[in-house]
Amino acid sequence: MRLNVFGFALLALVLVLTSLSATGFAQGDPTPTPYAVPTNGPDVDDDLVITRVGEVEITLADFQKRVRFERWFRLYQLTKQVEKHGPEVVLDLTDPANEQVASLFATLADSNGFGIQVHRVMVINELTLQEADRRGLEVDQPQFNSRLAQFLGEILVEGGQFAPGFDDEYAIFLEEMALFTGMTEAEFLRIVEATTLFKQLELIVGQEANLTPDETMRVGLEIEDVIVADETLAGDIAARLAAGVFLVDIAADLDLALETEDGVRIFRWDDDRLTADVFETVNEAAPGDIIGPFPVESGWYVGRVGLQVFQTLTPQEIEEARKQYFRDWITAQLDDPAVVVDLENWLAHIPQEPLPQDVSPLLRDENVILPE
Repeated sequence: MRLNVFGFALLALVLVLTSLSATGFAQGDPTPTPYAVPTNGPDVDDDLVITRVGEVEITLADFQKRVRFERWFRLYQLTKQVEKHGPEVVLDLTDPANEQVASLFATLADSNGFGIQVHRVMVINELTLQEADRRGLEVDQPQFNSRLAQFLGEILVEGGQFAPGFDDEYAIFLEEMALFTGMTEAEFLRIVEATTLFKQLELIVGQEANLTPDETMRVGLEIEDVIVADETLAGDIAARLAAGVFLVDIAADLDLALETEDGVRIFRWDDDRLTADVFETVNEAAPGDIIGPFPVESGWYVGRVGLQVFQTLTPQEIEEARKQYFRDWITAQLDDPAVVVDLENWLAHIPQEPLPQDVSPLLRDENVILPE
């Protein structure tokens, strides 16, 4: 029987939940007991500096609170869905519609991988705040309010106002957040500020890509090329190409399969079949130049370079190019040792809590429907 991606995910999740259940993932006394955030042992320094972003130091305590917040927040959101629709609907993991719920449980079960993700987000948040400060960028208040409402699963009503009852819901949110994570309101609002400024910076930095009309042209390169098993055959093809014979005619004569009907394609600079020698030669070639034969993993490569091709970017492609420019900027900051110094002394101290049943009895294992 063939299993789709969801089926494989469920099989993996069954193993994860079974393993965690045996160690207390969803077990416990049905009688509610007050929750307390676990504390580190006496040999662990909460003020230990784990990462420096610019002049700002991130401590172990900062990191652990943020991991617990991200765990709790996802379970808080899930609890709201269960309260609204019922566990028999939301927690039925045999239903492909609940693939995201199954993925959430699996993600939280991998506490090490989850901690690494959260650490990266923390660093990006700090980079965002520092860059916004450097540019004198202030938080857009309507966007901030909208983002704050989203954290509670709400949207702003007419006039950009919070919905009736928001203050009461927010007070409960903060109370539960403090209980399960130890985070203060000021620390939470700093997260909201960073995520708001991130979207503002994405727009501003993206505009610096300078995509002028001339530069919004995607450049490609036409090429007639083929990979064959025999070096002698590749040499014969190269000679015919040099004599002006079209590759499609050569292929018909030699009974070769080509990627396109006319034998001409757009050269791909990320083609993992090719070698650095091929890329370098094509990059320096002029129209009509013969490339190869070059040895590649699957045989011998030979081709003839054609003309450059220009295609105007669509508005959607321009927007994506600007977003990619911003993502590249973020990655460059993360990889710059003059900006980010990660001491990697936090990997052994990644929190594994709060667990689902800690956050809500609705998330106990008896309410989760697993495949047989």
